[in-house]
Amino acid sequence: MTEPPRKPRAPRQDAPVSLPATETAQALGEILAGRDLSQARAAKLAGTSQPFLNQVATGRRKPSAEWVDLIAAALALSPEESERLHRAAAKDHGFRIDLTERRPKG
Repeated sequence: MTEPPRKPRAPRQDAPVSLPATETAQALGEILAGRDLSQARAAKLAGTSQPFLNQVATGRRKPSAEWVDLIAAALALSPEESERLHRAAAKDHGFRIDLTERRPKG
């Protein structure tokens, strides 16, 4: 006797939404999405490995300040975007930063 095929299960509606695990992951994800860039393309532009960039973008690794500089230069980030990424990385490394404080322009 053959069993009837099973219906595929619908996704659980109460399942939590997966959010980036770090401030850096969130900032980098928004920057890449805003430029319509894939992780692979961004890694190639920066001359870094795609697996490392993916680990940063998913919150599994915390980048150094030098790596943030590399990405910022490769993606031609604005000073504000670069600062946002640096602040996020610093916060992820445990530095206490008042993210509401802004430096005067000029």
